[in-house]
Amino acid sequence: VEIYTDRGSTTKLEHVRLENVEASGFGDAGILLNAAPADGTKSGFKDVRITNVSAHDNADAGIEANGYFSLANGWAHENVYVGDCYTYNNRGIPDMSWHTGNGVVLADVDGATIERCEAYNNGENNTLPTGGPVGIWVWDANDVTIQHNESYDNKSASVDGGGFDLDGGVTNSAVQYNYSHDN
Repeated sequence: VEIYTDRGSTTKLEHVRLENVEASGFGDAGILLNAAPADGTKSGFKDVRITNVSAHDNADAGIEANGYFSLANGWAHENVYVGDCYTYNNRGIPDMSWHTGNGVVLADVDGATIERCEAYNNGENNTLPTGGPVGIWVWDANDVTIQHNESYDNKSASVDGGGFDLDGGVTNSAVQYNYSHDN
């Protein structure tokens, strides 16, 4: 399921709801929030809720958000909520030029919460030597809370493969009250 915009001029499309969905068997992510404006602005979505989703047995990721990456101020997506979701058996794609096999990965977001989710058995096919998958994580993000989740049995054939991560470009964010094991 891809929620996509290529509108420019920093347009934020509002009120996206995705709930009670099972997404499996895709060569990309099961759920993908994606913004790729031709003008390279921070266009995207705001007021996004992804709840009660099971995203499993996909190649690249279970649940993913990204936007047009630039060092310009701002983020593509605002106020993103991911709750009560299960992401598992998203094993990754060997020999890619980016990390693959994530459970939940949000990038280019300002204001997000990921809670009461479970991520497991993701990432084993990632072979990228410079970066790997994680069960639940964010990068290039601001004001994110990751809480009350369980992440386990995540792995990588190269690097990373952890349970939780606040990665590069993350500010004003917290990982709290989670359970990570056997990664």
